[in-house]
Amino acid sequence: MPFLKDPAGTFNPLGVVESDLSEKETSVFLEGESTSRKKFKDKNNGPEIGIQIWHSIVNLFASIGWFFGDILRELWDSLKAIFYFVTCQKDPIREISGIEIQLWLCLKRASYQVYRTAGSFLFEQVLHLGCGMFISIAVQKMTALGTIPLDICISTPYVMRWRCYDPENTLREAGMFVAIGAMFAGINISSGTFGKEKVVYWRERATGLKSLPYFLAKLIVDIPRVILAAGMYSVALTLFFPYRQIFILLYVSVLLVYINAFAIGYTISIVFENAIVPLLGTGLSLLWALVLSGVIPELSTVTDATMVWLWNISGPRWFVESFWVSEMSRRPWVDFTSKADGEVVRYTYVKGHYSNDALILIYISITWLFLAFLMLKLMHRRQQK
Repeated sequence: MPFLKDPAGTFNPLGVVESDLSEKETSVFLEGESTSRKKFKDKNNGPEIGIQIWHSIVNLFASIGWFFGDILRELWDSLKAIFYFVTCQKDPIREISGIEIQLWLCLKRASYQVYRTAGSFLFEQVLHLGCGMFISIAVQKMTALGTIPLDICISTPYVMRWRCYDPENTLREAGMFVAIGAMFAGINISSGTFGKEKVVYWRERATGLKSLPYFLAKLIVDIPRVILAAGMYSVALTLFFPYRQIFILLYVSVLLVYINAFAIGYTISIVFENAIVPLLGTGLSLLWALVLSGVIPELSTVTDATMVWLWNISGPRWFVESFWVSEMSRRPWVDFTSKADGEVVRYTYVKGHYSNDALILIYISITWLFLAFLMLKLMHRRQQK
């Protein structure tokens, strides 16, 4: 029956004229319709839930199968591309630019995105300078004084004699604060490198862009940013902090922490939505640079073999060691309280271990970069079609 209208021209979905039904009849009609719908829904609720659960399970396995199938198809296409390149043949389906051309084009665009506005780039460096200055103010009184000489301890009042056996040494805490500031700054800045143009990347992937030249271009363009940011942070750090180690060693250590932070920022910005990346970056900064720095809790107190690996993969843990060892090596009057072998010192740190700490930091950063590239390849594959 076609829908009718009442004399006033009002649309009536029940298909009757309002004057044909009294108020009581209308109420009874609507109540009966509602009751019948409720009975039908209750009667079929059980089967509907079962069907929905079954559909969800089927869709889950179908999505997993499609995901691995798509990876195998891409692998097969890559092998064919290598074969065509070696045999000097053209792709019979679609001819696209080579990797070197794509890398050059991505480099040009990424450079334009980062360095086209000098004011924005310089303001970013000022922010790193400010972060280093704030940390410098916080650690300005942290140092290592060593034990009080025995001649003085003999005449020291009893209530202050504990200073003779427990010398002041807060350099580990200073290193922890330095790592926290660098991790905060690095992760927050780097999260925009890939996170802000996911849609652009997905669209260009659908037109033939390779992931490797795109990732390398972004990485190469960010190298000057990392170098300059670490320099700004290190220079500002020395304004108030009474450091004694060679400045170049301090700068290299801070630079490696920044590289580690940038790699972490790349990874989380690729995997997660932009809305939660800042909060997640803050949480990871506190996790790696505070909880897993080896300061609180102290590394020597971690005896559970199943948990030690968390500290071993923490970049700030190795930075704190290199920072402490470098500072203590320039304080010959401070007792290292070495063990019998003369190598292992307090807090499980090792003399002359700076180069080893730096290498471990590099390995951790490379691992994070590889993980970021892997996530770029594997995540959001449907959006790239």
